[in-house]
Amino acid sequence: MNHFRDLIGQDTILTHFKNALEKDQVSHAYLLYGEKGTGKHSAAYLFARALLCEENRGKAGRFEPCNRCHSCKMALSGNHLDIITVTHEKASVLAVEEIRKQVINTIGEKPYGPRKIYIIPDAELMKDQGKNALLKTLEEPPSYAVIILLSRNKEDMLATIISRSVCLPTQPVKTEAIQTYLVDKCGIPESKAYLPAALAQGNLGKALYLAQNEEMGEFMEDLISTLRSAPNIGPLKASEAAKNASAKKEFSETRLDMILLWFRDVLFLKAGGHSSDLHFMEELKTLSGQAEFYSFTDLNRILRMAEKTVSRDYYDINYELSMEQLFLSMGVPKT
Repeated sequence: MNHFRDLIGQDTILTHFKNALEKDQVSHAYLLYGEKGTGKHSAAYLFARALLCEENRGKAGRFEPCNRCHSCKMALSGNHLDIITVTHEKASVLAVEEIRKQVINTIGEKPYGPRKIYIIPDAELMKDQGKNALLKTLEEPPSYAVIILLSRNKEDMLATIISRSVCLPTQPVKTEAIQTYLVDKCGIPESKAYLPAALAQGNLGKALYLAQNEEMGEFMEDLISTLRSAPNIGPLKASEAAKNASAKKEFSETRLDMILLWFRDVLFLKAGGHSSDLHFMEELKTLSGQAEFYSFTDLNRILRMAEKTVSRDYYDINYELSMEQLFLSMGVPKT
């Protein structure tokens, strides 16, 4: 993202950073928290670029990075010497040695420009020893230093770190705003944008992945093909569909979300809902046919089974068997 206006749905973060930049009231420590894909990284790097932007220096009311000056170009290329991203070797832990080496031992070295900015992704992976080591730096930071912690949960941080940081949460983005972004910024056809936006459940990063990942697109098309023939699924087809699902278990969350949305669309039409509000708008003819085919009892049974399967998947119970039972529930209605 090159501009703060591209950070859709994050008004709390946007407003704070705008005021901080325009009034030159920048804190030494920030904690941005929220689930993966909600814009923490984009917000942090936009803020860092704006802080170091040569066009902004000494100019009241400046907010956006210009993306033209030497500083912005270096930041966009990932080579700005005053923007330090803390990395970690192990996926499951951010070791105290890494905090010391990359932050504590270097923060005393003066920056090349007006500020030195440390961005710490996955801050929740710090153990207490690392958090305590960082806390000492937060208590007496150099005047030029800005430390931005990125964490999935605020509660993963020490209370003393929270008290010394400006804490800014990311927010779920409205489905309509995500859809507009996919269409206007990514060039995705409107008819293809609504489903990824709905499945993302407020997470722009997830929506981008669903809409732009070729393998995900193929998976979604295959599942929709299966759902089109749902009333005719018998034991053999249910078994085959379950085996295919088990072979691609990495898509389990999206698979179950799609099944739930599909049959909620069918139930919505059966109850007299308007077609413009469907998740699968391009499947109106098929959905209308299934709305006539299934009874309310059938649809409620399928939806309950899908919700039960979501719970089973969460607890990692036999996935293939659970999916087979779910696909079987979609077959010729029981009388």
